[in-house]
Amino acid sequence: MKKKISAVLAAMILISVATGCSKAEETGTTSETTAGTTTEAVTTTQVSTEAAEGSASDFLTIDANTFETWKDIDRNKIIAYVEGNDSGKFDVTFGEFYSEYLYYLISNNIADDMSEEYKASCEQYRDDVITYITFERIVFEVAEELGCGESSLTEEEVAQIKENAEATKQKFISNYTAYAASELGDDATAAEITVRAAELLEVDLNRAEIDSFIFETWEKSSFIQDKLGAYLIKDMEVTEEDIDAMFEEYVGYAKELYAESKRSFESDKTLSMMYVPEGTRFADQILVAFDSETMNAISQARMSGNNEEADRLRNEAYNDEMKEKVENIVALINNGEDFDTLQATYNDDGADEPYSVIVGSELYVTEFTEAVFSIDEIGGVSEPALSDFGIHIIKYVGDDSVTDEELAAIRADMRGYLEYTEGTRLQQEAYAEWIERFPYTIDYELLKITE
Repeated sequence: MKKKISAVLAAMILISVATGCSKAEETGTTSETTAGTTTEAVTTTQVSTEAAEGSASDFLTIDANTFETWKDIDRNKIIAYVEGNDSGKFDVTFGEFYSEYLYYLISNNIADDMSEEYKASCEQYRDDVITYITFERIVFEVAEELGCGESSLTEEEVAQIKENAEATKQKFISNYTAYAASELGDDATAAEITVRAAELLEVDLNRAEIDSFIFETWEKSSFIQDKLGAYLIKDMEVTEEDIDAMFEEYVGYAKELYAESKRSFESDKTLSMMYVPEGTRFADQILVAFDSETMNAISQARMSGNNEEADRLRNEAYNDEMKEKVENIVALINNGEDFDTLQATYNDDGADEPYSVIVGSELYVTEFTEAVFSIDEIGGVSEPALSDFGIHIIKYVGDDSVTDEELAAIRADMRGYLEYTEGTRLQQEAYAEWIERFPYTIDYELLKITE
C-alpha cells in the first residue's frame, strides 16, 4: 500500500527546474491506468566526450588539412585572451581550439563544415568549444586562488583522476568496436576487436592533433571544477523552515486544484500524494472483465453519444456464464475465503496495489467509485457493480492519508531539490562574477562565430 514517493517527486523537481537547464530531455508520461477502473486509456559539458558518442563507422579520410577555412591558420595564433594578463595563462591558441573542433568533425565524418547541411550546427559547436575552453581557464585560476586547484590535488585525487581517465578512454574505444568488428570479420575475438578499436581511436586522435594524455587532461579539468563547485556550496544550509515553506506551498497548490477540478487533482500524482482529502479510501478489487472487443464496442458507443446502445451491449455481455462466475466469487467471500487469494485467482485487473479513491472521484468510473463508498466498515466487501469494463467486487481496505514515513520521504526529496537549486544559484552567481572579473576578448571573426 506504500505510495511511490521519490520517483513522482523527482518528476515534479524536473519540471520545476527545466527552465534553468541548457538542454532538457523529453519524457513521456502516462496515467496509471488499469483495466476496468479508469475512464482514460491513458549544457555545455565536456565537448569532446559528446563528440565521441556520435562517432560514425565510415571513417572518411579527414585530417587537419581537409578544411580550406582552417588549414592555413597558425596553430600558435592567440584567438582568445584576457586584457592586461601579462603571464599569458588565460591565452587560448588556435591549435587548442582546433584540436577539439577537429575531433568533432572527424568523429562525425563532416568533410565540409561550411556546407549548408552542417554550417549552423558546426558554428554552434565552435561556439561551445571556445566557451568551454575560456571558462575552463577562468575556473583554473579561481580554483588556485581558493585552494582547490591543480596544486592542491592529493596523491589519492591524482590516482582517482587517472582511473577516471582510463574509464573515459575505454568508453571512447567502445564507440569504435562495431566498426572494428566489421573490419576484422566474424572470426575475430573480443580481444582482437578491442585492440583494433583502440587503434582506430588513436588514428582519429592523431588526425585531430590530440595527444594521448587528453583523457587525463579532461578528467583533471572535470575534477577541479567539481572541487570548486563543492567549495562554493560548502557553507550552504537548507533549514527545516525552508522545507516547511515549500511543503505548504505545494499543499496549497494541491488544495486549490482539488477545489477547481477533482479530475485534474487525481491525475496529478505529485499533488495528490502530498495532500489527501478527508474521507479518501484505499480500495482493492476483483474485476471480472469483459473481453477487449466488447469493451471497445461499448466505449465507441459511449463516445458517439449512443448510451442506449452502450447499455445494451453491456447488459448483453453480462451473460449467464459471467453471472455464474461472479456469484461463485461472492459465495467464496461470504464463506470466509481470503480476498487476496481470490484476487490472485480471479482478478482481470492489472493493479498491483489498492486504489486511493477520493469522495466524488472523477478519475474512476462512477460505478466503481459508488461501490467503494457503499461499504460501511473497513474490511467490508461491496455488492458486485456492473460498469462498461465488467463486474467490480470491491474491498474497503482502509483510509488513505499521508503517513509519517511518506512525509519524511517527501521532505527528504524536497531538501535535495532545495539544496540543488540553492547550490545552482550560488554557483551561477560566482560564475557571473568571475566572467566579469576576467573578461575575455575572443576572435569571433576568425572562428566564424556570430558574436
